[in-house]
Amino acid sequence: MGEKALENDAKWNASIVAVEDCYLLLLMKQDYIVIIEDYKKVEKQKNIDFFRSLPLMFQWNFEKIKKFVDKIGIKPFKHKEVVYS
Repeated sequence: MGEKALENDAKWNASIVAVEDCYLLLLMKQDYIVIIEDYKKVEKQKNIDFFRSLPLMFQWNFEKIKKFVDKIGIKPFKHKEVVYS
């Protein structure tokens, strides 16, 4: 919760009321950014590995595939989700 405020340097406009004793996890912006950047690197590497595994891409070198992955948008779809209509 509050990730949009972290990403946009905005005030978090939400209230949370504890309904019982609990602990709150506090994540500082710089730590959040590191986590998100690490996640993006892992996802990018997964996409590069996927495209490198395709026979169509066997002749492409790593740098060419990396540039390709940087340029395209990849959107995952759930089972039976409409992709185009």
